[in-house]
Order: sequence, then structure tokens, then C-alpha cells
Amino acid sequence: MSRKGTFTSVLAVALACAGTTRAADPWEASDDNTTDTRNMMRPGERQIHDLEGMPPAFDQDWMRIFSQARHSYEARVSGLYWDNGCGGSPCPRVARVNDAGAVLTAGTTDIDDLVNGIEAAGQTVRWTATVSAPERLRVMGDQLFGMAAAPYTIVFRDTTLLVPRWNSTGTQTTVIIVQNPRSGTASGLVHFYDGSGTLRQSVSLSIPAYGVQVINTASFPALAGVSGSAQISHSAGYGGLTGKAVALEPATGFTFDTAIAPIPY
Repeated sequence: MSRKGTFTSVLAVALACAGTTRAADPWEASDDNTTDTRNMMRPGERQIHDLEGMPPAFDQDWMRIFSQARHSYEARVSGLYWDNGCGGSPCPRVARVNDAGAVLTAGTTDIDDLVNGIEAAGQTVRWTATVSAPERLRVMGDQLFGMAAAPYTIVFRDTTLLVPRWNSTGTQTTVIIVQNPRSGTASGLVHFYDGSGTLRQSVSLSIPAYGVQVINTASFPALAGVSGSAQISHSAGYGGLTGKAVALEPATGFTFDTAIAPIPY
């Protein structure tokens, strides 16, 4: 449905539902229309909201979140229609913002968000946190046409991959193998921590569509004589990368595979 068609249908619903403002959005009771909202999302949570309102007082839905340094995240919205180039008066959109509302990471149309011209069936925002800090997600309604109390869904996930064990001591080394099964390039970082949790080295990832990247811990002097765990922050979204860590000991022929896994939800 075009933006014009969407406007016509939601206006009809809005007129039919007059007197039940924002009845479909239970989070309005938590003042989710300002940065001071009491609404909070933890990774793995899903919420249903609406964007009922008339420009220039279009609806805004805010959610408090907390980002941890060197973790990657994504927030995805679906239902309604979403900006894919609507122009000067934007269609609904999602963004990661700071406490003052300045956009830190804008939402975009991902490869599976299903495009219909200047609109999409969903929108996605992905980022990797550089520091541990409270932040906000903000969803904004249509800034040209009024919207009725039709629901949409937002999902927030920590997309970081976990590597429980790597070893680069004695004659043993670990090879990290990361596969990108998607049709777009994936970037990221492998963060190597020692057993006490101290960051020893971060190694860049850049994996082409349907490609693979191999990282040998023996290639990095900062990891020599050290063992620990690792985590992978990346741009591919939840479930967008897979892989394993293979411990090798050439002297004995010993090998041991450890699956690289996302945080379970």
C-alpha cells in the first residue's frame, strides 16, 4: 500500500475510534512520548506500541536501554509502514538516540525488511557500543499524515557472539572461523580477553557475502602465552553470523571444536 493509501485507511480508523486515543498502546501510561519515559527494554524483549497522532504533534515512542562496551545490538520494528526515502516529511522511523534526542544511529531498511517504493514493511537499527552507557530507542510517527492506533512491534537484541575458550599457550593455538551466510558484507571485531577478563586484542572482521574469515591467535604477539575467552561484535544482526573456535596442538594432533554462539533468547 502506498503512503497515500496508508493515510486514507488509518484516517478512517482514527475517525471510527475517536475518543479512544492511544488505547492500543499500553506504554503511553508510562509516558513513552518523552526522553524521561519510565519504559525500559532489556535485550531479548519485545513490545507492542502504536503511533497514533496528527502532525505536527505526531506521536513519539521512547524506550530506555543500556549498551555495554564492545557489544553489538539491533532494534527492529515491523507492522505499519516505515521510511524508505519518504523525503522532507518522513514516514515512521526508528533510531538510537542519546538522552537529548540526538540521533546516534539512524534506522535503515535491511535486506529482509521488504520494500514497497518509498515505504518498507520494517526498519532496523544496528550498532556496536564503544562505552557502557544508558541510551534510548525512539520511534517517530508519520510527520505528514495522521496515524490511527494500529499496533507495531519493536524487538531489541544483543547480537554479540560468544567464544567460551581460546588458547595460545605452549604448543597450542586457536583458530577462529566465522561464516557470513547472508547476501551482504558483514563487518565487526573479535575481542580477545584473558582469563581475568582483561582485553588483550581486538581483531577486525570483514566478511563478504556468503564468505568466511579465519583468524589464528598465533598471528598476534599480544596473545602469545595467553588463554581466555572472546566475544564478537558485528553488523550482521542476530543470527547473522556463525562459526567455531578450533584448538590445535600440532605436536600431538589434538584438536577441539567450540561452537561460537549468540546470546540465547
